[in-house]
Amino acid sequence: MSVTAWMTTVTLAAIAINVRYTDSSGVLFFIVLFIYVVGIAASLVALWQGEKGEILMLDPMKLHEKDLHKQEHVFQADVIYDAGEAWKNNNALIHRKAKYLSFIIVCFAVEMILLCLWAWGIF
Repeated sequence: MSVTAWMTTVTLAAIAINVRYTDSSGVLFFIVLFIYVVGIAASLVALWQGEKGEILMLDPMKLHEKDLHKQEHVFQADVIYDAGEAWKNNNALIHRKAKYLSFIIVCFAVEMILLCLWAWGIF
């Protein structure tokens, strides 16, 4: 979310400065706004995905209640299996969020390039 906040701050400041000195009715201006909206939408989807899938950790109380009565080797095997499942879930969640972050950063980079071109009057 800090990337999104930074992206919003820089984008809105750049647009505010550029609107004062350039024409805001050009196609490039609306392309920049569209890319900004796409980046923000991707960050909201990533946030929703993060709430949908959460970081899993082994809960010692659940282990105590559910598995403590088992024999030692069964207990160890179950804990290792549960830790492996949690790791697999956490790894997938981190990779999914990293993909969204990469997309958001690419949107921001393209947006900044287009804002510079717009400010310099190239398009």
